[in-house]
Amino acid sequence: MFNRVITKVAVSLAFLILGTLPLAAASFTVTPVRVELSARQLHATLQITNSGDEKVTVQLHPVLWTMAGGVEALEDTNDVIFNPPIVTIMPHQTQAIRVGLREFGPSATEETYRLILEEVPANFDSSLKGLRTVLRISIPIFVNPSVPAEAKLSWDLQRTPDGGATLSVSNHGNAHIQLRQFSMVADGATDPSFSQSSFVYLLPGERREWTVGSSHLSGQDAFKLQAATDGGAVRESLTLH
Repeated sequence: MFNRVITKVAVSLAFLILGTLPLAAASFTVTPVRVELSARQLHATLQITNSGDEKVTVQLHPVLWTMAGGVEALEDTNDVIFNPPIVTIMPHQTQAIRVGLREFGPSATEETYRLILEEVPANFDSSLKGLRTVLRISIPIFVNPSVPAEAKLSWDLQRTPDGGATLSVSNHGNAHIQLRQFSMVADGATDPSFSQSSFVYLLPGERREWTVGSSHLSGQDAFKLQAATDGGAVRESLTLH
């Protein structure tokens, strides 16, 4: 399913100075949008497509990916190998990139990395009164543990002094899960009291929080939570403590 999805993220290194300036940008896409490796699947192939009318040079850089309290941490790593590390792609052409691990050893918890693909700016015509945008795409890489992998979520709803609440979810499992959307419905009601579209990854051991205003609680203490994840639907009963 993920192989049919294309992600394109444009990071503009531009500042607005005295009006609107013309922008020049290359354009490339990457499939799949995430990679999963395991003892049975030691390598994967990425397809980089230059969808623009000019050649584009793309540089690849692997990082170790961790999360703590919703804050992402990226560290340089040599664990991930790939070939080639830099590539120039002609207009409307596609380049295959082979990705794998330098070593695969036993682990009780999923390992997580990101492969950053960034456009290398070409010579830009300085006579043009504009700025150049640079594309940067970050592809998650998940390495399955050597034991059965499973995300285990626990939800909690805690009252706050201002009359609202803090909704939190923790992943106590040994694998990630992608939380795409969730909603809380008060017992006996039909319309959601609170909902979010998040599309966030919860890595093993990670916790996320959301502030729920008092107006969303409507004096209720019991709620049904429904969430959509990449692992299927989640349903939980919540009590406001």
